[in-house]
Amino acid sequence: MLLWKESPQPQAVLTRQLMVEPPTTAKMLARLEKNGFIGRQRSDSDRWVFLVSLTDSGRALGHPVTLIWDALEKLTTNALTPAEKDQLRFLPGKLVGSLTKRAEEESNRLSGVSAG
Repeated sequence: MLLWKESPQPQAVLTRQLMVEPPTTAKMLARLEKNGFIGRQRSDSDRWVFLVSLTDSGRALGHPVTLIWDALEKLTTNALTPAEKDQLRFLPGKLVGSLTKRAEEESNRLSGVSAG
């Protein structure tokens, strides 16, 4: 879904956006590539960077997957009020922000860097 919004993207950016470890992203992308949904190539400007882009087959999945995702969202949130739906969209991001800040603080503490 990230690649439907913008393609190509660096593999490292996808890893950060998915909030997973690099090996997890690499395995997932290998399966998608094997099945013909994405392609990976080295960046011309930085040989350490792999750019991930959708193939025609990957782009073709956009509409049917979006329909399924929308149906699932309606099914799982139909008992929620509009205010509860807003909270559901907002709260996970707030939790991730808290965890990210805590992880950065812990990393800085362990490396001896002052946060202030």
